[in-house]
Amino acid sequence: MKNHIKLSAILFGLMLTVCQAANNDSDRGPDLSEYVNPIIGTHDMGHCYPGATVPFGMVQLSPDTDIQPYSLGRGYNPKAYAYCAGYQYHDTTIVGFSHTHFSGTGHSDLGDLLIMPTAGPVQLTPGTMEAPDTGYRSRFSHDRETASPGYYSVHLDDYDIDVELTATERVGMHKITFAKNSDAHIILDMTAGIYNYDGKIVWSSVRVENDQLVTGFLQTNGWARTRYVFFAMEFSRPFSSYSLKNDEKEVYSGWWGKFDQNNNFPERTGKKIKCCFNFDTQTDPEVMIKVALSPVSAEGALNNLRNEIPAWNFNEVAAAARNKWNKELSRIQVTGQKDRMVSFYTALYHSFLSPIIYADVDGQYRGLDQNIHKTSDFTNYTIFSLWDTYRALHPLFTIIQQERTSDMINSMLAHYQQSVHKILPIWSHYANENWCMIGYHAVPVIVDAYMKGISGFDIDKAFEAVVSSATYGPYDGIEYYEKYGYVPEDKNSSSASKTLEYAYDDWTIAQFAEKLGKQEIAGTFRKRANSYKNLFDAETGFIRAKLSDGSFKTPFNPMSTHGQGYIEGNAWNYSLYVPHDPKGFIELLGGNQKLITWLDTLFTMEVSDEDIAGSEDVTRVGMIGNYVHGNEPSHHVPYLYCYAGQPWKTQERVHQIINTMYKPSYDGLCGNDDCGQMSAWYIFSSLGFYPVAPGSNQYVIGSPCVDKAIINLENSKKFVIEANNLSLENIYIQSVMLNGQPLERCYLWHNEIVEGGKLSFNMGPVPNQNWGISPDVLPYSMTK
Repeated sequence: MKNHIKLSAILFGLMLTVCQAANNDSDRGPDLSEYVNPIIGTHDMGHCYPGATVPFGMVQLSPDTDIQPYSLGRGYNPKAYAYCAGYQYHDTTIVGFSHTHFSGTGHSDLGDLLIMPTAGPVQLTPGTMEAPDTGYRSRFSHDRETASPGYYSVHLDDYDIDVELTATERVGMHKITFAKNSDAHIILDMTAGIYNYDGKIVWSSVRVENDQLVTGFLQTNGWARTRYVFFAMEFSRPFSSYSLKNDEKEVYSGWWGKFDQNNNFPERTGKKIKCCFNFDTQTDPEVMIKVALSPVSAEGALNNLRNEIPAWNFNEVAAAARNKWNKELSRIQVTGQKDRMVSFYTALYHSFLSPIIYADVDGQYRGLDQNIHKTSDFTNYTIFSLWDTYRALHPLFTIIQQERTSDMINSMLAHYQQSVHKILPIWSHYANENWCMIGYHAVPVIVDAYMKGISGFDIDKAFEAVVSSATYGPYDGIEYYEKYGYVPEDKNSSSASKTLEYAYDDWTIAQFAEKLGKQEIAGTFRKRANSYKNLFDAETGFIRAKLSDGSFKTPFNPMSTHGQGYIEGNAWNYSLYVPHDPKGFIELLGGNQKLITWLDTLFTMEVSDEDIAGSEDVTRVGMIGNYVHGNEPSHHVPYLYCYAGQPWKTQERVHQIINTMYKPSYDGLCGNDDCGQMSAWYIFSSLGFYPVAPGSNQYVIGSPCVDKAIINLENSKKFVIEANNLSLENIYIQSVMLNGQPLERCYLWHNEIVEGGKLSFNMGPVPNQNWGISPDVLPYSMTK
């Protein structure tokens, strides 16, 4: 596979040269795309897709290797989980190529507008992986599959067809090379989808405008329960005939029986539409397709198509996509061991796949209120997996994507204004709130950006929105949280996790209020930020779920991930979620050594299969002892050693995680990438620091894992990081220099990075146990 990816890089290097005149505005820096392997994370838990897209693009044009329905008629089908991104590396068939995908999620939706080229007798069902000949799917081999940024290709063995894919922000482009055949077809299956079920398609419509242009829309009820996708699909040459079929049993069909609606009839509506467009490829084997998407209308989709890909030069579009990736990837330029560079740049690639642009080229977008809005002062974004991404992805953007950060916050504020509940997004996509996971984590994203001086949004409106979100009683136990000072487990489940995460979010609001001079509000939320203490059990030493009568929930099993008041974690991991006040938590435990012992034990203890049984998101693959790197709640944990005066143990654990939890191969991720959060952890930790408490403006120093990095900032300044004498053995910091001056504290301030400068680490094979240990150089805690 690596050889094919390398070949692809050479191919597109040539394309860049050929197409320079068409891409004068692109960054002509090093071709960092050659270090990106989109196949990484496509096996098992990673839930990544290998297909063609551009940074933050609305189109993710990618192969789907199987279609596992969300339900087989009774309850949840667990096989669907593997196909959250539509693709699993171990599969041997491709069903087709759909235009929308999540990257790395643990629940799913999308997979819209599946296109599959075929030859021979027409089949309009996908068949099965076990019996592919019963449908339109095809066998394929990784030996004839290529993936690189903005480009994907594969040979469909059953039909002897070559497929190439590329994309712009709103348009996917297919280049299909058939064998010479008078019986070639392109299937458009509008019923296909990820996490599909019978009835998910609420309505769909397709129109054949002429013998090269098709338009339509579909409405679905899935994770997003009112989701619209409009499209315009244009072929590079006329099709000879077509069929638009609706497989549903219609109760009412009116007078449409006057027509043969299945064959060469130019419109069809219904819930189970499948289309087939026929071509004679005996003299010309190539057919190209452009598919533009819009959240607004088919007219909007067509306008997107005309603006973004007006011509039929596939290589030019693919080269432009690669240039866009190189421009974004060059925001951080690293040097180091080849495998580390592949892992680093693939992580950076994954970090730039979402959120996605969710607006037409004219600024129109569908809002949460399902009305059409238009903006000219920001770009609207969607796919906010905030329970995951507030931890590291959005803090990463405050350094290297500041303009987009402002746009994303404006998108969140628009969501707030359009919300009937008047709260910020929890987990939102495609003009819908899906309410997944816990917390109100748009709050720390906004506060962190504000505290770091990012502008371009209404500060007063932002403050109103964060307070409103934190005080909306009907949401997930907040009314009980405000009443009791914690969420009671008998009133609302996952109560310990919710209390801990609400407390952190509330601390960020206190930070916001204090900076605005709103001292009374700051005091209210600082008190709420101490709520974690209300669940501390001095007898067991854990944060535990309480009932509304004040008693702890029993029976108690600190190893269990079920029924204990935690979500996707256990007491050993979740009790450590006090990122805003590690010192306060240390005091509850009884001193630094108590925390050190806890962390040492966490990373080395044995965990039984029974303890993690039945959890999709916590698996042994992503665990070191009982530390779970494969899921988000523990991502800050390795850095907690720094708060207890033993930063060298953070340095050990960071390298252990980098070396074991990330690999430059198809199985290279130990858990769901979760819209870039897993990747953002890798990026920060490779650079040598991590945002334990977004909102504090601090990054806790770990240990660098690349020889050198240059962060190219949007203000045209550079922040340079050097790791002198770094090797697989030399992982311990001996000393640190910042702009030529010794740095004894084990954290950086945000402004020290964005103002430009140089951070130099001197590395060695044994710990320097005198660096970064003094109480006055430890990172921020709310407790002084």
